[in-house]
Amino acid sequence: MRRFLSQILALAIGLNLGFAAGGTFAAGSGTVETAQAASDSGDEPAAPVAEPPARDYLVYFDFDSAEIRPDAASILDRVAQGVFNVGSSNVTLVGHADTVGPNAYNQWLSEQRAFAVREYLLGKGIAVQVIAKGRGEEDPRVMTKDGVEEQENRRVEIRID
Repeated sequence: MRRFLSQILALAIGLNLGFAAGGTFAAGSGTVETAQAASDSGDEPAAPVAEPPARDYLVYFDFDSAEIRPDAASILDRVAQGVFNVGSSNVTLVGHADTVGPNAYNQWLSEQRAFAVREYLLGKGIAVQVIAKGRGEEDPRVMTKDGVEEQENRRVEIRID
């Protein structure tokens, strides 16, 4: 009887440990598979929940440039893959600039940044509506005085809808 109770206790402890680890536990001649086996009630085990793909991205630009940097290209590759994964029908791009230079120039530069991202994404084969616009110096990520270079403000915000 004592041996029988020890085996049951070992099995109970093993089930708890095996379930927590998501593995299997072998006791005596039986094996309990905790990762794949359905419960005794007949319910199927819960399917793993995948995280939804990101829908918002940022890419940054060098001072006075609309050229796609290598770090931005790797992010844009993920954006293109995200568009395919989500099955999206729209991508919105909003370009920004820092406060160095005239407002009109920064507006133009922010538009050029958004258009550069648009062209990159279209070159990756996404066949969705891509809306590109610029905000110039408006809506800075980091508030600065006029004429201050700020990397965080030289960006394109990308939204997959």
